[in-house]
Amino acid sequence: MFFKVYWLHFIVFVLFCITFYIKYQLWNADLIREKLQTGTRFTPVGDQLLGLAEYLQFMVYTVASILILRKYRKKIKEVYSSIESINLSWLNFVVFGFPAWKSLCFINEIIWYATGRSGVFLYVIYISAEGAFLTFVCIMFLKGIRQPVIFSGQEEEQARKKYKKTLLSEEQKEKYKNKLIDFMKSQKPYLNPSLSLSELAGMISLPAYQLSQVINSCFHKNFYDFINSYRVRESQRLLSEPPQDQKTVLEILYETGFNSKSVFNSAFRKFTGMTPSQFRKVQNS
Repeated sequence: MFFKVYWLHFIVFVLFCITFYIKYQLWNADLIREKLQTGTRFTPVGDQLLGLAEYLQFMVYTVASILILRKYRKKIKEVYSSIESINLSWLNFVVFGFPAWKSLCFINEIIWYATGRSGVFLYVIYISAEGAFLTFVCIMFLKGIRQPVIFSGQEEEQARKKYKKTLLSEEQKEKYKNKLIDFMKSQKPYLNPSLSLSELAGMISLPAYQLSQVINSCFHKNFYDFINSYRVRESQRLLSEPPQDQKTVLEILYETGFNSKSVFNSAFRKFTGMTPSQFRKVQNS
């Protein structure tokens, strides 16, 4: 989705390109030839300020990216019941890696401006910086192809806007709450490890933004915790079975909709205050 505010960022880029083009059009051919042959730079104060502004802008975007990433980590729990497959560690690597790349470029610029000439050391820094940039871009594209959900926030954004504009009455929320509880008890959709907000909303014939309202306001949980609370209850039932009918913890976690032991243990401890093994031990004592 392309928001109008994005034009502000695009306009800055266009102005920079125009300034860059005009600046070098003012150079005569002899001056350009001299700079290319000697490896020195034509660095008036205006160019230095422009370069400094470029680095400053890059760092501002980096900080903004970090804040957006932190916000997104919370947002995905409003839409998905399992987030293990949405691995964001590589995105952290890219977000923090780009400043490292830009820092190499900045160091290269400082040395070049200070000495006024090129050298093997500067070329090594330059090649390293460009190699790092290419690496980060490739990682971003490859991981993005494998996890397209990270870059597809249109549905969630529309749901959020509808949420704010269309608030349910207390009577409606109570009605939908009971409908949701009955469906969760009878159909057990939480056993599906990939269950999402939109899928559950379709099952009970309710718009996703209204279902989100009901879960947030009536149960005081996000979608992720709401579904996992049912999964933990189901696992508690299985862990409490007689010894002769008991399954292993690993079997139970997969049967109840979890995808990994670490997530299962974390969720179980959050809702019960103990690990699954501790809970079973208490039940059998």
